[in-house]
Amino acid sequence: MQLNVKAVSNDSKQSQGKTYWGIKHEDGQWYNLVQDQKPSIGQKFEADVKESRFNNRTYRWAMAIAPPQPEPEQPAYSNRATQPWSEWESMAARAHALAKVLEPDVTVLINEESGVSPQYSTTVDRSRARMAFVATVLIAFSNGKIADDHLEEGMPF
Repeated sequence: MQLNVKAVSNDSKQSQGKTYWGIKHEDGQWYNLVQDQKPSIGQKFEADVKESRFNNRTYRWAMAIAPPQPEPEQPAYSNRATQPWSEWESMAARAHALAKVLEPDVTVLINEESGVSPQYSTTVDRSRARMAFVATVLIAFSNGKIADDHLEEGMPF
């Protein structure tokens, strides 16, 4: 079974003279990975997994049968950022342009037909809706849920 490390326990533990680490696999289950070195988030292990039950709990013991695959390439930025500022700026500007189309401010006329005289107008401000949209887009962008490909296709947003 291939285990993809999504989380790692802070400390190792000992059992039967062997060191093991708690790792969380992408399926959401925790496994006890038997090895001396602390695994890293993102590492992949080919492991033989055996389950045991104790006090109505299931324990998954993983023994690596192959060395771990190389860790994913680290970001090129010192603060662990995944995108340069120029991409964020571009995404924010494009999200804001789309938000202005989706949530424009609206001027409402109040005239004599509604019983009000003389004629008045009021503006419905949708800036909060636009900001919420932009913030949501930037969160999705930071989580890798939005590809930055529309500019290459000539799309306006």
